[in-house]
Amino acid sequence: ERARKAILAARLLEEEWPDEEEMRKARARERESKTPVTERIWALRNVASSLAIGTPGEMSRARQLLEQAVLLKQDMCESKDHPAIFPEALLLLKVIRGPSEWKEDASGVASLFLRISMNIGDGYERLEDHCSACIVLEMALKETEDAFVSLRNSATLRCVKRP
Repeated sequence: ERARKAILAARLLEEEWPDEEEMRKARARERESKTPVTERIWALRNVASSLAIGTPGEMSRARQLLEQAVLLKQDMCESKDHPAIFPEALLLLKVIRGPSEWKEDASGVASLFLRISMNIGDGYERLEDHCSACIVLEMALKETEDAFVSLRNSATLRCVKRP
């Protein structure tokens, strides 16, 4: 009888008091909710840029952080291709075009980066600053060239290998 009561009391305590891991996660969520979105985006981008020069595992983590930063910025701007997303999209593009297994994903990021760059160029065009518009678009084409060339080459190789 005592053993059964002790087991019941232990279960009640366990149900009533969350474990240490749950408490840690709850505190982290609360701390994150109090941190301004712009500060979280900056922190994600900053950590990712440090990890991006490391090992393949660190590069993978950098990619995850940058994807999270892009999503946060898109939510904040309420647009998928707002010019404010430019810094995060550029860094994500540079990270994602590294490992060969990410080449297919690089084309999607390159497309996003081109749309953002075109919006920036359109803004310069509206201001009649054609030189700046041209510079932004040339830079965007240069940055995205690798992603599309490697994708085109891999697609061509797949077609050639087909029986």
